[in-house]
Formats: sequence, structure tokens, C-alpha cells
Amino acid sequence: MNPNHIYKPGSVAMVNGAAAVDTITPELEPGQFPIHALNPVMRAMVENVADVLRVPVQLPAMCAVGIVSGALGNAFTLAGAVNGKKQSHGNLFVIIAAAKSSGKGSVADLLVAPLLDASAELEADFKRNKLPGLKIEKAILEKRITNLVNELASGKTGERGKKKPMGEMEKAEARRDLEQAQARLDAIEPFLDALPTYWLGNITSEAMEMQFKMNNLGLFCYSPEAGATVRVMLGKYTKGDAADFDLHLSGYSVEPYRSDRVGRGTCQIKPCLAELLLVQPSIVRELMDNEEAFERGMTARTIAVIVETEPLEDDGIFRQIKGETEAAWNQLIRGILARRKALAENPHCFTCTPEAREIFRHFHNEAVQLRRGEFRDIEAELGRWRENAIRLAVGQCVADNHEAQELTGEQAARAVEIMRWCARSSLQITNAARMQKRAKRADALLAILAGKPNGKETLRNLDKSHGITPEEVRGLAGQFPERFTVERVETGGRPSEVIRLTTLAP
Repeated sequence: MNPNHIYKPGSVAMVNGAAAVDTITPELEPGQFPIHALNPVMRAMVENVADVLRVPVQLPAMCAVGIVSGALGNAFTLAGAVNGKKQSHGNLFVIIAAAKSSGKGSVADLLVAPLLDASAELEADFKRNKLPGLKIEKAILEKRITNLVNELASGKTGERGKKKPMGEMEKAEARRDLEQAQARLDAIEPFLDALPTYWLGNITSEAMEMQFKMNNLGLFCYSPEAGATVRVMLGKYTKGDAADFDLHLSGYSVEPYRSDRVGRGTCQIKPCLAELLLVQPSIVRELMDNEEAFERGMTARTIAVIVETEPLEDDGIFRQIKGETEAAWNQLIRGILARRKALAENPHCFTCTPEAREIFRHFHNEAVQLRRGEFRDIEAELGRWRENAIRLAVGQCVADNHEAQELTGEQAARAVEIMRWCARSSLQITNAARMQKRAKRADALLAILAGKPNGKETLRNLDKSHGITPEEVRGLAGQFPERFTVERVETGGRPSEVIRLTTLAP
């Protein structure tokens, strides 16, 4: 994939030499990142990291947003943000693209350190205090199961050389013991196959299923070099061209997921997955260009941002992270994790105030206007704006107060301001894929018309025989007037709409 194909304002897509001008208008440019909308602790750390590493503030800002989202797990939910009974979680899918040697890894390392350190401590404690006992219990259970199976198979019980036939009551009791032993073995095996963790990196769906079983169904997918992670999602290890993001989709929506595989049995979970992936721009393009990711809503769920950086000379000024700023950030992340652990399987649910709900409603309607207008052809890509704003607000609310009882209008307004910037940044990238998709459709239409008498066809027949709707045909004719002309033809009855190759028009 050519990284030069990444969208830049004012760029064009080419179709056989014909330019398709982009439709991103100045009022939809993202502008400066709204750093003031972040929680104060997040803002202080983000500004300090941006200053020390001399990177655009949006790079550490979006990392911080993703890390807070990852720290939440499935321990916090919001009720009443939208109609219906479904509660909103705080998990987000964030993918940040920046060129190699831009410093994205160094930025992420500083910000994610508290979460990774806490996860390492969790793992070390498990290895030291719980794993040895579980291994012993497993060995005892396996021995017990073998003995019980042998007794039931032979119908005899007792020590070697002194075995006697089992009565019906003894058989029933042995079956009960066997069922209990097997159930306990099944319960502890996930803890032996996967270590406790808050995060994971480059991993297949099968391995991720095991991690979800082990880790209370809440995980943070993080990678500072996520090219391989994205390609795994796009089907690197699956047969054919099928993508491998079913579990990612369910993890975003926090909905029931089930898989049945020969040799692996059944996995039935309700996962909650947050993601922060840092990649090079070409990887973002690879994801956004993937037809299955587009059609199934993976791209709509993802907040994708490209950060453009400039190489800077060393000015000789020594800069470092302030101790109190780093300590406050560390306390924020570890505090969320501690609260999450205390909540265990009983999530803390807080309510959305009417003021906050109204702010989310207006933001949704803002997106609807665009979906009905110039972005109608990709309207579903804009359909998650409110949902992601609500999720972002959950993170800001918990960052403000781990035990908050309600989400305020002020917190909702901050989240919407950040999400509006995110949405417009993502729109810049989505539009590039949109232009390329239109270019391919124009090529397809050109090939169809070239095979028709006089290079023309009715819009009705194109819809019926080729799946190109009249609306799309008119859009392509408007986009490429030097190639296509739509006109009405009088037929003695109802006029028929026809598209012809412009070069063959009379």
C-alpha cells in the first residue's frame, strides 16, 4: 500500500486520468485538538509529554484517551444516555498513525507505563501466590477423575486386590463426584492456560478468547507497533480472504459472543475490549480500504487519527517529565484499576443527567445532517459518533471521580468536543478511502457502458442487473462529468433516465 495515498486536505483521487475532487469543506477540518476538554490530570500529563518529546499535542492526548478507556475494563457503565435499556461502557477503539521515527512509541511508553506496571504486578502475584496451588489441584483432580472413571467403567471399587462390585448408590455417588471434579477442573483450566493481565498485544481470536475467560471479560488491546495486530484482524491467519475481527466487533459492543470449534469446544462470553494501536499511515489506509472492515462496521467503530510530525533539530534544552505530573497520572490510572478490581463482577453504574443526554442528542443530529447530505454514500461511517462520544464521556467522568453517581452536562460537553475533533480527523481518512472507492466504481461503470450499444444504459437496468443504484449513478455522473452524462429520454410514456459515456454523447 502506497503511503502517498493517505488523504491530505485538497488532494484528489484519479480515475484513468480524471480527477475526483474531495468534498471535505473547511468547516469540517478538525482544527486544534481541544486539550482544555480533558480531565485536568490527563491534560497536565499530555501537555508535559508533548513538550518534553516535542510532538503535536494530539499524539499524547489520543494515547491518554485510549489508555483511560483501557483501564476502565467492563467495571463502569452509564445508564440513560440513549433510549432503551442498554447501558453504555467506556471502551473505545483508537488507532493513531504517524510516520516512522515520529516518536509515537516514546509517547505511548510514558503514558501506558502505569497500566503495564500494574498488569505485571498482577501477573507476578498470581504466579507467586495462586498458580502453584492451582497446578497441585489440577494434578489431584486429574488423578481423582481417572480413578472414578476406572471404577465406573469396571463397576468395581476398593483397593487393588480387594475390589468389590459397586452398588447402585455407590455408582450414583461416584458419578456425582466425577461431575464435580470435572466441573472444578474445567473452572480452573483457563487460569492455567492464560495469566491474569489488563492488556494484550498481537493476538489471534482463539488466544484472545482464553484471555477473556481468565480476565473477567475486560481487556485492553495495546501495541506501539500494531501493523501485525491490524493484519491479524484483517485475516493474516485465517483461510481465504476472511477477516478475523468478529471478537473485536463483539468486544466493542459488549455483546454475547460464542464460538464452536472442533478440538477447542465452545466458548461463550460477553467480552469488553478497548484498543489503542499505533501504526504507520499505510496501515490505517490498509484498514480503511478493507471492504469487509467497511461493510461490517469495523471502520465506523474505530477512531482513526493521522498525526503529522516534523523532524526538529535538538535545541539543546534539557526537558523531562515533572515528578508531580507523572505521579498524578500514575495515581489516576492505578486508581481506576484499583476501583475496577474492587468492583469485580458488579459494575458501577452511574446515570446520565438530562443536560448530558441533550448534548449527546444534538451531537447525534449534527452527524445526521452530514449523513443525509454530502456523506450519504458513506453515512454508516458517521453513525457511531454519538456512541463514541458517550463512551469517551464515561472515561472523563471516571477520571474526574472514580465513584461518580452521574454524568454531568459539563462532562458530556467536554466529551463531545473531543469526539467532534476525533470524528473530523477520522473523516479526513475515511474520505480518502471514499474517493478511491468511487474511483473503482467509476471504472466499473465505465467498463459496463463500454460494452453497451452506443455506450449507454438505463438507470433501471444498471440497478437491476449490476447493483448500481440510480442514486449512485447520478453521484458518479456528477463527480465525473467528463466521463458520464445522465439524461432523460422520452419514450412515449414515463420518461426513462439513461446514462451514457460523455465522449459518445451526440
